[in-house]
Formats: sequence, structure tokens, C-alpha cells
Amino acid sequence: MAAAGSGHWAVGAAALSYGFRRRPEVGRKRNLNRSLQRLPVASYHLGRSLRLSPWQPDTGALLALKAKQEVHLASILLLKALAQQVRVALQQLRTQQQRLAQAAKQSGLPVPWSSQRRRDSGLFRFGGSAKDLVKKGKKLEANLDVRAAAKCYEECTQQKPRDSEFRSLLSKAISDMTYLDEIQGPHREKLTDNDKRRFNTQAMEHAKKAIELDTKAFLPHVAACISMGRLALFSDNKRKCQLAKDAREHAVRALELGPQSDLTHHLMGRWHYEMAQLNMVVRTLIRMAFSTNLPPGTNQDALKSYQQAAKLNPTCVAHHVEIGRCLSKMGRRKEAEQALKHASTLGCDDINTYLEKIEGEKLLKNLTGGWGPRWPLGSLPQPAT
Repeated sequence: MAAAGSGHWAVGAAALSYGFRRRPEVGRKRNLNRSLQRLPVASYHLGRSLRLSPWQPDTGALLALKAKQEVHLASILLLKALAQQVRVALQQLRTQQQRLAQAAKQSGLPVPWSSQRRRDSGLFRFGGSAKDLVKKGKKLEANLDVRAAAKCYEECTQQKPRDSEFRSLLSKAISDMTYLDEIQGPHREKLTDNDKRRFNTQAMEHAKKAIELDTKAFLPHVAACISMGRLALFSDNKRKCQLAKDAREHAVRALELGPQSDLTHHLMGRWHYEMAQLNMVVRTLIRMAFSTNLPPGTNQDALKSYQQAAKLNPTCVAHHVEIGRCLSKMGRRKEAEQALKHASTLGCDDINTYLEKIEGEKLLKNLTGGWGPRWPLGSLPQPAT
């Protein structure tokens, strides 16, 4: 009896093994049908073996356990076979699409399943390669959709977590979200100081991570300087002084690593300008209260840095607006007007240049007593609706 039961179990196990283990990697419909056809055979023989268990309880229990294990293995192998068949079907679909795409290209017809269309709609809005995501992020920034741009850069960091440039772009975009309550249009948001503090804290962490990834790149230091400078605006006085000092160190390091970048010179210009606005009394109080010495700065040094930045990138609105601001502080009104008028002819590529252009309009109005030429508001970038 026991031998007969074991024999029936062996036949059932052999049927399962034949159906599921014979070339499972092929995953063809023929093998799946063979597997399914042998399941009733395996079930019949396993059932007969279990009916012998009253006379041989130990053998019956062992057969039941082995049957359970075998069926479990059969289900796993069946799923693997199905997955292989799906992969084969997808490969055939891709091959067919490539042939159709080649034929469509020769005939000049559009391809409905192109990757660009998938990225621009619905579920695949932020899909695509990191390079395409950066382009999309830049376009979103120009339309003042900073939050969506940050999502693009975040996906870039997920695709390439060891790339410091993508991490720096993400840091800058998150920090730029600080100004979402200062714009008009569909992307305007109501923010609190806690929101702005949180944005710049996150941006600072990403910038520090980017510096760890590449100590020779200047862009991570630019991002760190920006986030620290903005975070200082929403911190207590002691932390504000420390952040200002750290921001200058990153600005100096960025200039050392990227002397041919207009961003590094603009950062140094901003530092010199801000420090020039602090008089000796304030500096003394800071040194006495917080034991911190802030390096000095002058409007002349700021002007030189901004002029160098404008020389490297003459189409940037921010450089020319800040040149006009410095010239105005130095009493050179005519030159300041010329710089601000020139800024009015330039375009904007992100929320910073958008706000700088508005600020330039206000500065020009103040210089001309409200009667100077104003560029129409339509010249400012209009948020995408």
C-alpha cells in the first residue's frame, strides 16, 4: 500500500515537474498549455496517494506535505512562465513600433506613441531621461511653475543620485519656492515664514549633499550660498550672523572653483552690496553680541562683481538691475538709468529674474521721479495658464 501510494505520488510529482520545469524560461503559450493540462493528472495521482494514508498515517502526512510544496512550486513556476510570456509580447510590440516609426519617419507622419508626447501628458508628465527633465524644468521655471520644476529635478536626482549638478538644481528650485507668494498668476501660493524656513532648510541640505558628491564643482556652493542667505532672513539674529558668514565662505569657494561663471560673480556682488549697507555701529554690535566678525564690503566692490557677471552673461536681467542699484547708491544716476533701461529689454528665465525685472521697474521710476519710461507689463513673462 505504502509503495503504491508513493508510486502514485511520484507519478503526480513527475507530471508537475514535466509541465512546469520543462523549458520554463521559454514562456511560450504551448508550454503553458502543457502545464495546465497536466494539473488534473497530478491532482488525480496525488489524491490516490492521500487515500492510502489511513493505513500508513506517517506516509500520508508526508505525502500531503510534499503535495503542498509541489503545488506551491508549481504556482511559482507558472507565474514565472506568464511573466516571461509578457516580456516576449512587450518585446514584439517594441519591435513593431520601431518598424512603424521608421515607416512613419520616411513618410513624414507623426508617431502617436513618441516619448515626448508621453512626457507631456498625464501619467508620463515627468517621465523621460534626466537631460529631457532638466530642459522641462527650465521651461517650467520660465513659466514660474517652480514647484513642478522642483519635481523634475527631484526625478533627475532619483535617476542619477550621484550627480551633484542635478542635486544643485533641485536645491535652487526648492529655495526659489520662497517667492511663490510674490508672483501673480496660477502658480501663486500663500506662504508663511515657517514654509519659507522649511524650503530653505531643505535646499541647504540638498546643497550640502551636492558638495559631498563633488567637491570640485562650483554649482553646489552657489546653491548653498543662496539657501543660507535666504534662510538667514527667517532666523534669529545669532543664527542670521552665522548663516551670513557661512554663505560668504561658500560664495568665495564658488568663485574659486568657477571664475568663468556669472553666478559666482553675482553672489560676491550681492555680498559686497549687503555688507556695504551695514554701518560701523551695527558691525560693532554684532561683534560684541555674537562674537562674529562680518567681512567688510563696499558698493564699488559690488559694482565690479556685477559688471564682471554681466560681461560673462550679458542677457541676464538680474546683473543689470543690480548694476543700476549700485550706481544709484553711488550717486551715478544717469548710468543707473541706462543700466535699468537696458534691463527692460531683456527676457526672464526664472522667478528670480522675473522679480528682479519688477524691482528694476520700481528703481527706474524712483530715479526719474515717476516720469521715466516704463516698459509695458506685457514684457514681463506671463505665467502659463
